[in-house]
Amino acid sequence: SFTSAMQSLNSLTTSAMQQFQSVGSSSFGQNLSRFGQEIGQGTVRSFGQGPFGFASSSLSPGFGPDFPALAMTSAANALESLRGPMTLQIGGSGMAGLKGGGVSGGGVVFAWGGSDGFQVGSYSIGGGGLVAGGSVSWTLDVTLSRNQNIMDLQGPALASGGSARFYGLVGGTSVSVPFDGTKLPTYTFSVGAGAGSPELHEFVVYTSVVELWKRR
Repeated sequence: SFTSAMQSLNSLTTSAMQQFQSVGSSSFGQNLSRFGQEIGQGTVRSFGQGPFGFASSSLSPGFGPDFPALAMTSAANALESLRGPMTLQIGGSGMAGLKGGGVSGGGVVFAWGGSDGFQVGSYSIGGGGLVAGGSVSWTLDVTLSRNQNIMDLQGPALASGGSARFYGLVGGTSVSVPFDGTKLPTYTFSVGAGAGSPELHEFVVYTSVVELWKRR
């Protein structure tokens, strides 16, 4: 029923949020805000002493050939102000299901605070399984974990979650538990567009990861 689906979704969301109560950081918010302001002004700077010992310095203004590297350095310093180890995935996915269903998607992934320093990569996911309810959705996804390395996210996992429509949007959460017991679960929060009824799902998904950049 709609009520039981909402109760299950609320319980799942509450559990996931409790796992990351300590994620919020005033320094992270200040760094990210400053990064946005400096991009708007055409000036990017690194953000102080990070936990890996990168000293602050004023960098050249404007959108010259060095801008991508400067932007990456500033974003890395902003993320490093969150207490690691941590992984962050930002991407999109599509899901469809009625009794059975599937999901596919991908995006960019970051990791920091672990043995390999700050990492950037790309990821893709795909899988399927059982669906209670029926829906079709396309969502923006943010996924967090306490894994040490972006490559810890690669491999099969059991993803349990659900979604429902709120004020014309689709919102949902999912928890993925890796088959490899040495790896930690990931927690996904999604919002987007779609149609259908509230749904609960249990999928077997596979995540592929490619490392693109690293800073120790």
